[in-house]
Amino acid sequence: MLRCGTARIDVTPPEEMLAEGKVYTIGFWYRRVLPMLSVREPLSVRCIHLDDGGLQVAVVGWESLGDNCGVLHKVERMMAGAGMRDVKLFIACTHSHATPDTLDLCDTPLPEEYLD
Repeated sequence: MLRCGTARIDVTPPEEMLAEGKVYTIGFWYRRVLPMLSVREPLSVRCIHLDDGGLQVAVVGWESLGDNCGVLHKVERMMAGAGMRDVKLFIACTHSHATPDTLDLCDTPLPEEYLD
């Protein structure tokens, strides 16, 4: 028997973080670093978990530029702490330039509060 579960969470930076100028986006090639001032569309993470009784797979779609700041490893540690060590995890980022900087490519501080 195949069991399946889905989930979605909102990962839009809070208004307070935007108002305080704590979140940056990479933007596009001609203007690399831009502060995020507002949000037009909410950002989310979606997951589907499949379990056939022997193999468990979690496929995650994260609306972000990419992961160069350890989010994958944070998720793996959280899963292990929840007893989910045997789940095969795949995280795909949408690579949107209108999301918070999660690649650490610029000299701006990473939004650690957001990443947690």
